Amino acid sequence: MLLEDIQQRLWSEFIPYLEKGRPGDVYHSRRAFRYGKRLCYLEGGDPCVVGTSLIGHDSGYGFLLEQFGIDLSDLRYYQRLHMGCGAYLMWKSLDKLTKESDEARTVFTEERKTEIFNVIASHDNPDDVFEWGNKNAIIVVEADRLDRYNVDRINDFRAISSSFATENPTAWLRQGLKEWFATNTGKSLANQLFKEFVEEMKEKSLKQKLAKS
Repeated sequence: MLLEDIQQRLWSEFIPYLEKGRPGDVYHSRRAFRYGKRLCYLEGGDPCVVGTSLIGHDSGYGFLLEQFGIDLSDLRYYQRLHMGCGAYLMWKSLDKLTKESDEARTVFTEERKTEIFNVIASHDNPDDVFEWGNKNAIIVVEADRLDRYNVDRINDFRAISSSFATENPTAWLRQGLKEWFATNTGKSLANQLFKEFVEEMKEKSLKQKLAKS
């Protein structure tokens, strides 16, 4: 059983949680997964740990909603909880998988499973991750953050949080270029995506002005 096959199985298992969670989390997770693969290739990360962590990293929101009917309109209270829940869900899935398949057990060693658990459980605490210094965890944080430079994700944030609707996303993302990334690849990709974001926003603004004229 190849890593790609296992990860495809995990997507099938985790997408229902992502669909129940915040707006856009399925597409966000897919995009972050692709960024993670690129970062792994250029920064020397472990695709098994990084990719698997990104599949499950935001699944905890859907789990919390399903189990406890939480109000997702104020996510500040659930940020730490969603990380722990997502880590639990992935550990449970990998534990079952490795008990069923010798091939899966050779891919997902106990060391890798533990690392994936810890990465998911900490991915939204970037200060802790950067202090930890684990390359795979840093790549997951950066892949997650790279997707902020996406107009659809900004619209998701606006749907998630009424306070974000009043923010200037361009200024926020520009500041993020200075603060959010540690790897050279992350910094380079962020700058590229920021330029594309600014151009797309300009085009949208122009179209809106033309529509009103």
